[in-house]
Amino acid sequence: MATIIPCLFFAFSQASDFKKGHGNGLCKFQGVGFVEINSIIALGWTILEKIGFVVKEIFGGALQSQIKCLSCGAESNTADEIMDISLEILHSISIKESMQKKFQSEILDGNNKYICETCDKLVTARKQMSSILQMPNILVIQLKTKSHGSNKWNAISKD
Repeated sequence: MATIIPCLFFAFSQASDFKKGHGNGLCKFQGVGFVEINSIIALGWTILEKIGFVVKEIFGGALQSQIKCLSCGAESNTADEIMDISLEILHSISIKESMQKKFQSEILDGNNKYICETCDKLVTARKQMSSILQMPNILVIQLKTKSHGSNKWNAISKD
């Protein structure tokens, strides 16, 4: 087992070389055969898949967004898987206010018009994050507290 762990890290860091058939570096590095390397890589992918499943079970959730055509009234609902919720705190006084802004509707117009499938053309529409379909077991909230290129931090309230 002591040989497997360094092999896994080395194998994944050199994955592009293995796809090209250049696995000799790792074989010489750890003194193992190329067939064993393929087994180690397969084991590594299995471990990564299991870790990903556990992370998704803990932090995974789903938000529902809705776009409503303001011409014909047709609605399009989409479920988006999430691992966190990002909140813009830059111009908000509190986390509560930022969460309310996240779920406010916005008008899609001008250069940002929506292609309505019913109307079969670009239309003005209303887009809104309508609900949390599946609440994660642990909800991670990412707070964006400063603008790109700015060194200024904003004070926020937890209300």
